[in-house]
Amino acid sequence: MKYFPVYLLIALSCISCKNDDDGTPDWSAVSALKNGSYWEAAVKVVDNSDHPEETGLLLFIEKEKDNGWDELMYFVNVPSSVGRYTLPDTRSNAQDTLIRLYYGTGGSDVIGDTFSLSATDSIENYLEITDILDDKIIGKFQLSFFRNSAGVPACPGTPDTVIFTAGAFRTWIRY
Repeated sequence: MKYFPVYLLIALSCISCKNDDDGTPDWSAVSALKNGSYWEAAVKVVDNSDHPEETGLLLFIEKEKDNGWDELMYFVNVPSSVGRYTLPDTRSNAQDTLIRLYYGTGGSDVIGDTFSLSATDSIENYLEITDILDDKIIGKFQLSFFRNSAGVPACPGTPDTVIFTAGAFRTWIRY
């Protein structure tokens, strides 16, 4: 978790480049049930295989909120192959896991609340790649988080636990 602020700033800078209009119709979408309510956000996947310290794909998800705080979720080292990948509790050594996952709130260049993946008996934390067609990727996910930032939430209304079920995404892979 010591690299969380670095990854969060990278995610903020990558997602903030929203005007990457290459003339391709926007086919990207992500949705889920967040704590039982419908939730949707923007999604972007970047091929990171040429980065010396990372492999695979970077999956960025961002939901802009009206109150100035954004929700950010990103997966690092996602394999570029079909499969179901169980995600370990993020309190384990992140360098020992295939896929690393980060979730939190932020605004502009400010980190708000941070969350850790929760290992519960009722929710299996996973990311599943169901299809890869040329430069398109389709998948689903289910995740359970607990807020690990101390004190009062930085983002008003942030719950202490966040559970995503029935998560689904589709997007282009940017090379």
